[in-house]
Amino acid sequence: MLAALLVAQGVAGCGSEPVAGPSAHARGAILGGVATSADEAVVALVVRPIRCGGPRPSAFCTGTVIAPRVVLTAAHCLEAVRAVDLRVFSGGSLAQGGAYSDVIAGLVHPSYDASSGAFDVALLLLSTPAAAAPIAPSRAPIDASLVGHPARVVGFGVDEAMATGTKRTGAVSVSAVDASSLRYVPDPAMTCGGDSGGPVFLDDGTGERLIGLTRAGDAACTQFGTALRVDVFAADFIEPYVAAAATAASPAPLDPTADFCASTCARDADCPPAMACLSDRNGAQRCGLPSLSIGYFAGACGAETDCGAGTCAFAGDSDCRCFEPCAAPVALTVGGSGGCEMTRAGEAASSFSLATLAAIGVLAARRRRSFGN
Repeated sequence: MLAALLVAQGVAGCGSEPVAGPSAHARGAILGGVATSADEAVVALVVRPIRCGGPRPSAFCTGTVIAPRVVLTAAHCLEAVRAVDLRVFSGGSLAQGGAYSDVIAGLVHPSYDASSGAFDVALLLLSTPAAAAPIAPSRAPIDASLVGHPARVVGFGVDEAMATGTKRTGAVSVSAVDASSLRYVPDPAMTCGGDSGGPVFLDDGTGERLIGLTRAGDAACTQFGTALRVDVFAADFIEPYVAAAATAASPAPLDPTADFCASTCARDADCPPAMACLSDRNGAQRCGLPSLSIGYFAGACGAETDCGAGTCAFAGDSDCRCFEPCAAPVALTVGGSGGCEMTRAGEAASSFSLATLAAIGVLAARRRRSFGN
């Protein structure tokens, strides 16, 4: 069962139509909210950087630590990037610094339907326990009796300057509840781009509890937002994954001294989390860095100019080393783009490179169509 739970795979299926109406996203953070350093279990999702000295990672989605090694987020946050190419950030602001945790696996709900937004929920497995105390999703069912009740949202959404990475919180009011979703309206705050996957909290007089997962809203981020009810997914989806994660092994850290050119792989799981199983046109499958090449780590570097034909890349949190392409006989075919034409093992060449900074642009474009708060 553990292996099945930890597969990073999304399968479209049928599900109930969410309460939300048209969905899109626009500029703005949690409008009417305030920056906060509290809610330590609320984290930002960022793409793992590959090149040293590149742009600072930006937050494109939000999540909540619900178990020591498990983060709850939205399934659409994984549409354009592998789970293992992500890290989660804990802290109040990316600019001010905080703690990062590597994601080593992910699971999209098997009935997730991107077109309707049904079952838009996913879980991420961290390599080590998060520093923040987890917040368990509420199993208590909610219903229309909560309409008009105040709630609270938290997220790392973009601000008016289109910058992401600052945690904000604000008050909303529940306006509708259906079999799998809830809708909220400003009171006076509202979720927006980058807040997808973030929590909706509600205090019914017995204490604040996690009742929803932010999913969508109106284009202007001023009229309504929608969230999936976590109680609906707790028993069949969330809790089995959390139980499996409690005993899941952590992969060995990347060994920059390993000769990846001398060994083969059959799938991404055969490689360290930061790497992928890539295939050249000759059929050789070896671990490499997405967007770069099949290769190996050489000496330390401080800038791209230190590496000659190689690339100054991360071989750990702060360990920058020259990543050199494999020499013959692992000769890679030169493609029309002027680079090495590779594919991830078993995939088409056009789809292998998902862990680049360009993924942020893809995600942003998709969020503009489907809110992606």
